[in-house]
Amino acid sequence: MSFRAGVELVRLDLLVVRGGRPVVGLTKDDFELHDNGVGQAIDHVSFEEVPIDVRLVLDGSRSVAGEKLKHLIEAGGAFLLGLRPGDRAALITFAEQVRLAAGTTDRLWTVQAALESLRGTGSTSMFDALYSALTLPARADARQLVLLFSDGLDNTSWLSQEDVLQVVRESDAVIYSVGVRRGDASAPPSNDALLDRLAEQTGGRLFHADSSRRLPEIFARIVEEMKARYLLTYYPRGVAREGWHDLRIRLRNGRGDIVARRGYYVVPGRGPG
Repeated sequence: MSFRAGVELVRLDLLVVRGGRPVVGLTKDDFELHDNGVGQAIDHVSFEEVPIDVRLVLDGSRSVAGEKLKHLIEAGGAFLLGLRPGDRAALITFAEQVRLAAGTTDRLWTVQAALESLRGTGSTSMFDALYSALTLPARADARQLVLLFSDGLDNTSWLSQEDVLQVVRESDAVIYSVGVRRGDASAPPSNDALLDRLAEQTGGRLFHADSSRRLPEIFARIVEEMKARYLLTYYPRGVAREGWHDLRIRLRNGRGDIVARRGYYVVPGRGPG
């Protein structure tokens, strides 16, 4: 969401799917939107012309060492290759510490080089890493995507799950999460419940790979899906400015399912969060 010239401009990043595949070619007349129960006039619906700022947040703990790490690096490379001119990326890696391995840049080869230096060692501070990704400076004219990969339970973060969920409410980033299913009944618990909640609240998705060999395929699918998302903008009318805004959006013809965040939060004294 944005705040410009004293007027609220809400930006809603959404995906329309039918039969499991993205639907393209829609216009603002195809959507109906309510903000806290009040119908809103949609200002604009953009498609391919809006650049993407991606924050890759990748688990570099000991649980990914070996073949899984190799596949993860391949997956990150596949994702970067799918970005378009004008898109930018950053790389945040985490074990017991969080590291900004590559700052946000359109020089994607530098992100690739940082990706190839990833090592699988140490514990898991996923909450801290996700918080760092969501608080990185962002371009006002770009769509914000966080792509998170982790295969284990957070065990060393300073921040809590609730700390992360709060910053999620104040961010307009879409979160896609990827994990690897574990067939071993003795394996430690995963973060699936949280990852599913993050995807649901931000209009993203949660993917599971039954093998790390499928990570490149899933990462490539995510970047292609991002290219098929819409950016809807509107100026809220008839609703209180501050606090939580519950959003309801549907297709007028009903032919498709919409994947979008459930609402946004306006911090008192600030623009839409």
